[in-house]
Amino acid sequence: MAKKTVGTLVNINNLTMWSRNESEETATYGEAVSFMKRFMTVSDTPTTVSDQLFGDGEVAADYNAVTGGTLELGLTDLSNTDRVLIYGESVKDGTNVITTDTNSGYNVVAYSGKQQNGLLTLVKYLRVKFAPGQEQAQQVTNSGVNWATKTVSGTYSADPETGIFRYIRDNVDPVKDSEVVTKWFSDATYYGKAGE
Repeated sequence: MAKKTVGTLVNINNLTMWSRNESEETATYGEAVSFMKRFMTVSDTPTTVSDQLFGDGEVAADYNAVTGGTLELGLTDLSNTDRVLIYGESVKDGTNVITTDTNSGYNVVAYSGKQQNGLLTLVKYLRVKFAPGQEQAQQVTNSGVNWATKTVSGTYSADPETGIFRYIRDNVDPVKDSEVVTKWFSDATYYGKAGE
């Protein structure tokens, strides 16, 4: 019997974000911003609803649906520019400012994970809203070394035009599929067509 290759993620990296501005006509996207070498952890907690569908007084089917969820990203640090992108903060005299008019807007969030077999899993959330109050800082000490990490938490929801929350593309070869990987992190709307 052939040994099955396990696709467990052993390393997550290449976090990239774009601002997403929505109008009645369509969504537009800002420039890609890379968080290279600052991305440490990711957690996705979907929000689901479930119910039973009845017919003739009996349960005919069970209904389960994802209505969005919470995305948490662990980072080594955030710059002033990152905070403008993520939270919609403004900068006044070199200091980030949050006012009653601050609106974080939406972001597209993409990252990759390396599987134990060397292949990649590509993930892209189409519509994430972060809020400044959802940021946590942690002080870590290990073997006498101190460092701090930040966790930003956002709520993701479906793209109103397509109903899609996120794309996941597994078993991407970083060499053979290098064009797919490059487009994944340079184009906010790219999700990789079948056969590419």
